[in-house]
Amino acid sequence: MNRQAVAMAADSAVTVQRPLTQGGRPGQKVYLSANKIFALSRVHPVGIMVYGNSTFVGLPWETAIKEYRAQLRMQAFPTTLEYSTDFFSFVEKSKFVPEKVQEDSFKASISGYCRYVVGQIRLRAGETIRAKGSVSLTETRRIISRTVNDHYRRWRDAEYLPSARPELAEAVRAHHEDYIQGVIHEEFQELPLAAAWREKLILVCSLISSKLPDGVNPPNYSGVVFAGYGDNEMFPSLWSFIVGDIYRDVLHYRCDQPNCLQIGFEVSAGLAPFAQRDVVQMFVSGLSPKHGQFIDRLLRDLAMGIPEEIIDSLPGVAVRRKAKLKAQWKERASNLSDTLRDELRQYRRAEFEDPVVRTVTSMPRDELAAMAEALVNLTSFSRKVTKELETVGGPVDVAVISKGDGFVWINRKHYFKPELNPQFFSRCSWEVEGERHEEERESDVHIA
Repeated sequence: MNRQAVAMAADSAVTVQRPLTQGGRPGQKVYLSANKIFALSRVHPVGIMVYGNSTFVGLPWETAIKEYRAQLRMQAFPTTLEYSTDFFSFVEKSKFVPEKVQEDSFKASISGYCRYVVGQIRLRAGETIRAKGSVSLTETRRIISRTVNDHYRRWRDAEYLPSARPELAEAVRAHHEDYIQGVIHEEFQELPLAAAWREKLILVCSLISSKLPDGVNPPNYSGVVFAGYGDNEMFPSLWSFIVGDIYRDVLHYRCDQPNCLQIGFEVSAGLAPFAQRDVVQMFVSGLSPKHGQFIDRLLRDLAMGIPEEIIDSLPGVAVRRKAKLKAQWKERASNLSDTLRDELRQYRRAEFEDPVVRTVTSMPRDELAAMAEALVNLTSFSRKVTKELETVGGPVDVAVISKGDGFVWINRKHYFKPELNPQFFSRCSWEVEGERHEEERESDVHIA
């Protein structure tokens, strides 16, 4: 996106989990017909894109989006962010999801989160075993304490969801405490869990109903991206959100701030990849994320390891003296590796990222659309020539949104033949004209 317009592109692949195969492994099926980009308004320059889970607690996002668009009609908001707030409020108030489904989904979230905490404890214990050969009961308790306290502080300090109140967590505990206790007993049965840690886990499970901290992604979450112009915006903006489930009509979502973009006089252009980002990041930065992580780890190991080997090889130096020298070098080595990593990042930014952004700044609308489509196709081709499941593919939908022209499709697939369904396009045209005429009638002023 740049100061002229924003281009949105998405593939058509959706991955469906299938029942267990005969070998006991979960099966996967990829369909190449999913719609992920939609016009949020029939007349205003705002679009919405969905990635990750294509359904919201079983309800297709496409259905919720089109229901919102139908009731939005000619209404406009000053900013794109206000469109997103109104959309999420609509989802909460519309009661699309029955109470029983909300209850079952919330219980599944509690079980999944406790299982995730246990997984982190076992991962940390495994690291200790690899380093020392075993893990004692005292070390196990220390790992459990650190893990539980980390999670407790994260949830305690997080802000409440926009439509949630502290009373909700209290009500959840009163209503579900027996269930939460049962889940904790089942998931932590092999671990020495003190009463204080159990109490903190109960509080965390209660807060799942009313908070969604940074860094915590709900199971089977969806990414929902709003892009375009509000009435008061001269430049496009993009707002990304992580959306989980809904409980007692409180929608669990948070702004994915690092992936939001606001074009203006200071920021002239930007690229925002979503879902499977590795190929786009490699194209922009000149280095794949995994390769970058490997280099960072290697630099740190070298900065720490080489001095230790030199110190160990010093003749006539006592063991205690060597240990002291290693301790003195440890902080220097850490600072050195950080310096090297920062210099590499600055080089990549100057040589790769900044030239791409400068080019995007001056791109006309058609070139923006071509670039967005090319990046999706590049990701699809990458999946095709690797051993990974081809989870990116199919026709690429492309839309361009500008202040003057609004939401314009460049490429769009249909599950039907357009020439056989003229009534579909006529109906869409009639609906827009009807809304426009009604808006004009409502705005008329008669003086007698």
